[in-house]
Amino acid sequence: MGLHDIIVKMMGTLLAVSSWKSVSAEKGLDAFLQTFEAVTPGMAGYDELKKIWITSNEANVAAFVQPTSVEELKGMILKLREYDIRPMIQCGGHSFSSYATQKENGVTIDTSRLLGPKIEVDTENLTATISGCVLQQEVHDVVGATGNAFIGGHHGDVGYAGYILGGGQGFRGRIEGLAIDKVLEFRIVTAEGEELLVTPTNDHADLFWAMQGAGGGNFGVVVETKIEIFPHEGKEVWGTLQFPYASRDDASLYFQNYVNHHNTLDEKLNFRMADNAFKGGGDILYADFAYFGANKTIAEQVMLDFMKAKMGVDVSTVNILTSEEFDSLHMQTPFDGGETWTLDGGRTAGSAYMTKVSLETSRWIIDHFLSDSHPCKGTRHWAFTACGAAIKEVPKTATAFWGREAEVEMEFFVGYDNTIEGMDQHCKNFINEVIEQMQSDSETTYLGSYYNHVADGYDDYAVRFWGDNLKRLQGIKTKYDPDIFWQWQYSIPIEEEGTDDDDDDDDDSGKSLTALDPRIFGFVLTLILACFY
Repeated sequence: MGLHDIIVKMMGTLLAVSSWKSVSAEKGLDAFLQTFEAVTPGMAGYDELKKIWITSNEANVAAFVQPTSVEELKGMILKLREYDIRPMIQCGGHSFSSYATQKENGVTIDTSRLLGPKIEVDTENLTATISGCVLQQEVHDVVGATGNAFIGGHHGDVGYAGYILGGGQGFRGRIEGLAIDKVLEFRIVTAEGEELLVTPTNDHADLFWAMQGAGGGNFGVVVETKIEIFPHEGKEVWGTLQFPYASRDDASLYFQNYVNHHNTLDEKLNFRMADNAFKGGGDILYADFAYFGANKTIAEQVMLDFMKAKMGVDVSTVNILTSEEFDSLHMQTPFDGGETWTLDGGRTAGSAYMTKVSLETSRWIIDHFLSDSHPCKGTRHWAFTACGAAIKEVPKTATAFWGREAEVEMEFFVGYDNTIEGMDQHCKNFINEVIEQMQSDSETTYLGSYYNHVADGYDDYAVRFWGDNLKRLQGIKTKYDPDIFWQWQYSIPIEEEGTDDDDDDDDDSGKSLTALDPRIFGFVLTLILACFY
């Protein structure tokens, strides 16, 4: 064979093999769907599976797969790897960032049928083992029926595994800590299709640390979580109160006082303050509170004293509720978020951890949310979640959760008509402008954002979520997911900023799941074969 023939043969082989990946990428999804049963567009149940709480990130998912066993899940992951398809993970669909369904034409692993749902409560050792598909309402009902409690959030339709992975704030946080502080072990299936028991003392202690607050969608599918529970019957008092404000100046002052005096709050008292958007609007602020003691009179007085002495609000009574009545306001909130939000159609959200806020920024935020001139039109809502106390007692590097030093977390939402062109972006801008105002004010301390309460639009998300813990997290991500199989908008970045090619094709971004580029393989193979002619 002459040199010309060798070159022609090399080029032919190179072109043929280089086309292999694009062909397999096109056919990979079809081949995968021939292997596993899936719910695809047009099928019964698809629209319900696609339904998410933050609609600004909604995408047309190509297929939902619903494993029922660990072995089936492993098989799905291995096949997805074979076809170079990077899936998303879904439990409750309540994630603000909607990482479960944000990949256009992608595959989502829906865990709603995985092992159950199953909740096993050990009342002797005060533990609960919860399968990965369980919603918070289910944990509340089963654990509560034994006379015990757990660290949970504010909505019953939240997937409990995802809630924990983001840190897990809740009404009991100031007295008991975060949900991650009560985790004893995780059982997960990794990007390699390997099932791991993850504890703080075994060979995967580094992964346990990362799963305590790094957020969902980063390391694998949670199969089970084992947590500590604790007795609560007769030990908690729940209540609400509302108070009007005569002017924006009053509202701004209440806003500032809540943040700046929260570190003086009795550690047994935890309350959320919010505007009245969910309750029909009007010049009213409202508060939901929990007092961790058995005496209702003391609970009422502690709340009233703080409102008068620190908040500057003269209220004389509070509305004491039974735990069942309080639950009806929170744990049993419907998925649609209430009638007002359903009518709006679109939603986006943001978050800010703070230790103090200036009166100037307080007034700016109140004006921002009440403004009629901003192009973002819709229902705007802000609320504070109390932090500090037991949450703050744990060093901020003891887990991957970065917001421990905050006194409060402010969460904010916008519900809007998503049929209006450009409104999605206007409302994302509205959310980001709040953070920009805090960062620009030297008298306001902004510490970052809560992973579970952020929708989209944060270019510097890694610093906001993980702070100085980022470098350690990147090392753990590289160890347990070197091919970046679990990848989405807010996943832990492995490469340094600026090295990404910004490829529009999500399935081809990151490292290839194949060990050797087919074009290189073809070129080398051709050279070897040519030697025999």
